[in-house]
Amino acid sequence: MATISQEEENYVRLSLLLSGISPYAIRKLFDSEFDPSCLKTSIKKNYNKLKNLQRKRIISQSQWDLLFPFDGDPNSNMFDVTLMITLLTNLTQLNHCDKLPLVTDTTPSADLARIKYYRNHISHNKDGTISSLFFSTSWNDVIGAVGRLGGKNMLDRCEKLRTKILEQSTVPWNIRVQIDMILEAWKINDSKFVATRAAKHVFKCVQENKCVTITASSGVGKTAILRHVALQMKGIGYDILLVTSPQDILKFYNPAKKTLFVIDDFCGTYSMNQSDLDSWESVITCVCNLLLEDLCLLQKEKKSIAELYLETEASEIVQYYDLYDCFPLLCNLYYVNSELNITDFFQNPFSVYEAEIDKLNTKRHFGKYCALALCVMFNNELEEKLLMGEIDIQIRTTIEKTCEACRLARGTSRLMLLDELKSLEHTFIKKEHGVFKTLHDKIFDFVAFYFGQKMTECLIRNADDVFLRAEILI
Repeated sequence: MATISQEEENYVRLSLLLSGISPYAIRKLFDSEFDPSCLKTSIKKNYNKLKNLQRKRIISQSQWDLLFPFDGDPNSNMFDVTLMITLLTNLTQLNHCDKLPLVTDTTPSADLARIKYYRNHISHNKDGTISSLFFSTSWNDVIGAVGRLGGKNMLDRCEKLRTKILEQSTVPWNIRVQIDMILEAWKINDSKFVATRAAKHVFKCVQENKCVTITASSGVGKTAILRHVALQMKGIGYDILLVTSPQDILKFYNPAKKTLFVIDDFCGTYSMNQSDLDSWESVITCVCNLLLEDLCLLQKEKKSIAELYLETEASEIVQYYDLYDCFPLLCNLYYVNSELNITDFFQNPFSVYEAEIDKLNTKRHFGKYCALALCVMFNNELEEKLLMGEIDIQIRTTIEKTCEACRLARGTSRLMLLDELKSLEHTFIKKEHGVFKTLHDKIFDFVAFYFGQKMTECLIRNADDVFLRAEILI
């Protein structure tokens, strides 16, 4: 196992400080402002303010579900740092600040801003290294904030972390930190998971077999079950590692640890390279097909999913439960875009989406229209940096030609297109690790088909080569 460099060690220590210790200090301040015994009352009293924050996309849907759970009362132990800071700076007398405060400002508001600033810096760090100069400044800044917010015990924990000998691991620390962040996001989203017989079967199979594969058509719930089971395995002591190839398993394997290796969508969006398939085939020992009669969703399970996502509107779509295999996906898509007509959506969801995109064009919202088209051009992997920094001639040409096909000037500001992409989040688009993509592969298939009809020549001349090879028939 290779020894990590000083710059990598700096990254690991600061990451552990920000993700492992600072949340406890923030929670101590949060509990002093929102007494846990009165949390439900405090949240209910501020419903209108919170709803406004949700409309502005400051509070995400998953965070909203924690504030107003479908079953039971809100529990602040489930709140992440971002949500706690949002509530503290919007519902109390604490000030909101997006910049790094002056060293002389040691108010609770400033300390929250410090922690938020450095957490944001870490989340955008791509190479897993931090210079010693920046580390020294940021470390002192953060532990000062943690000590003031959390007290001496928190400060003592910081000092121990500063001198702690880091365990050598088969998994690079920068990858470990990224995996931990992903698992934390899975945990939040798992609050909307309905336990089904298929999920219980997969959990049992994972415990009894060396390699389990979950299969089904798009939108049936493969990813949701995979993530739920992974979290269950973590709960019983397994180390969860996210991998992309069998070689990763060989590289990260540690015989001293119980480990579950997880890969999502190993066949990719369209099809799998035969050599990739061959490399996995030798380790596949158990297949769980979610469409089989003994694993497919029961009517009572569909009812539970509908009631969880649609609440009082669930009774309006009972007759549409069996129209599409992707019923769980439809419930989730409607949940994040509930302004749509519910009966129209569940009868023919893609006609509704087609009408919504047509509306962008007819109402001359060409920026949003172009933003969706760019997702197709870049094969559902539109990196945010392409709309901000320097780009090569080929990428610039693709963006300009797409703008032109969408009735925008070729010189349209890329920052304006970035704003338009952000405005489509939670309706058509999501952003993961700096990459814009559609909410689900099934939506991308539809959007690709839509723009393939509307701007065929532009797409053939400028779209990503991988996308063209998979999608275009001549």
